[in-house]
Amino acid sequence: MDKKIQSAGDITRITVSPTDAMAVYLTTNGGNGKRIFKSTNGGDTWTNITLNFQNDVGAICIAYEKGTNEGLFIGSPIGVFYKNASLTLWIYYGHGLPNTEVNDISIAYGAKKLRIGTWGRGVWEWIFIRIPRYIVSQKIL
Repeated sequence: MDKKIQSAGDITRITVSPTDAMAVYLTTNGGNGKRIFKSTNGGDTWTNITLNFQNDVGAICIAYEKGTNEGLFIGSPIGVFYKNASLTLWIYYGHGLPNTEVNDISIAYGAKKLRIGTWGRGVWEWIFIRIPRYIVSQKIL
């Protein structure tokens, strides 16, 4: 795939690994299974990592969790999703969130909280908890 990420829609957010400047991740508003991408060479080529992320749901924003095995949080119109390099699927992480669009995600490491900005429902935060191992086998989507 070239640098344009053909047929993937508009780029909605970009993030870079805090330990590897060549590892770049981005979200798009595209369809046809093309929403979340990864580059290991600074953006010269891209790999589609959308996997089971719902095709009719946009990927609006992304946050990289430092100190993990490629932990990624995705904000969407239906909540927050999570995946790391050990997981083969995206899992739903937004339990307790109102049914509204998530426009921004940040990790407050000092406060140990995941903070999200929503459309029309304010800012929400969770006490930051690592994803339990047992969730790996559950299909959430």
